[in-house]
Amino acid sequence: MRFVNADSSDEYNINYFDISALSIRGDLNVDGTVDVYDVGIMAGEWLSSGVLADIEPVGGDGTVNLKDFAVLASNWGQSI
Repeated sequence: MRFVNADSSDEYNINYFDISALSIRGDLNVDGTVDVYDVGIMAGEWLSSGVLADIEPVGGDGTVNLKDFAVLASNWGQSI
């Protein structure tokens, strides 16, 4: 990673920075919690090639199925 101050010759020092997740795998409506609303979205895309609900690790397999539901269930109730 490289940081460049392109607009001036001022120097700066970065001691640390935090990287955090903006969402949780399974939070399909991006409201910050894996809940019943996410199950509704997944049910609407069940056995289809729904990109939103194909959430299994490593990019999914192209179909919304039990593997995706297992990921959603394993994160149930988690919130940001």
